[in-house]
Amino acid sequence: MFKTTIIRLNIINPTRITKKDEPSPRVCKEVLDFLETELKIFCQSGARGIELTRYIACECSDAHMHIVRKFDKDVLPCGSNGLEVTRYRRLFGDDVQRSQDRSQAQPAVTKPKGFVDDAIIATVSYEMNHSWKRFGVRLGLTWARVNKVCAEERQHTDKAIPKMMLYWRNHLDSETHQLKVLCTALRQHGYVRLAGQLFQGDIGEGHLSDTDMLLIADRLGTDWKPLGINLGLTHLQIQQIEQDFSLSMVDAILELLVRWRKGQEDENHLAKMSVALCAIGREDIKSKLQTHYGSRNYIGKVIK
Repeated sequence: MFKTTIIRLNIINPTRITKKDEPSPRVCKEVLDFLETELKIFCQSGARGIELTRYIACECSDAHMHIVRKFDKDVLPCGSNGLEVTRYRRLFGDDVQRSQDRSQAQPAVTKPKGFVDDAIIATVSYEMNHSWKRFGVRLGLTWARVNKVCAEERQHTDKAIPKMMLYWRNHLDSETHQLKVLCTALRQHGYVRLAGQLFQGDIGEGHLSDTDMLLIADRLGTDWKPLGINLGLTHLQIQQIEQDFSLSMVDAILELLVRWRKGQEDENHLAKMSVALCAIGREDIKSKLQTHYGSRNYIGKVIK
């Protein structure tokens, strides 16, 4: 990772400076342009394991990095919180406009839904461990294709993973929401935090959002404890939730459902919830839940 710091020289007449001890936006943009131009040349030189991606270090307890493609937001989402980045936008923000100006002469290219760009591929490749071949299968690639990529790169994982993902991206049809497919595979592979960082919405097959859980909580009533048992929670866990949320049964139910979802390794919450609701005789809620959920499930095709 390459990190650079831009500082202002000591000024004899500081009363003329509007932003004390801060470099000017013009200088920051020139430095960013210079670095990106030179590093792109370096990336294209064939050097192994080199990718160009902008990051801003997060200040939360997880100490992860946020991908930044455009300086067009004052706050970046971080789980249920937000990271304030107004200063970055002020210093680097209009590079977006300059990039647009440079590309005006080029024909417009329509990207697929939820396009997975090279920055996302670089991030996933960096995070992925030795199980990357199984992850390729979760994406929809055949085992034979994954092994072919592995053989071509002769076990150079840092090159094989992005090559595999590029092949996957390039062979999806234009109607596929690429980011949803990727994040569904990441969740199924155990990379829940990374999936949440890349995509904040409902990502597909059987995933129940907080809104779905609230629909259940509003209708469940006194059947909530039997439902909790059928979902696999212990009597002690349910008793503790009841004590913590004694002022509102609906809040207690919502806490139970969200806590249950958090402990699930796979993504198909809807199927498990439907079975549990039938087990306590609440087919009415099951029917409303499935109607509310609609036809959002995604079934990916196999890529040879």
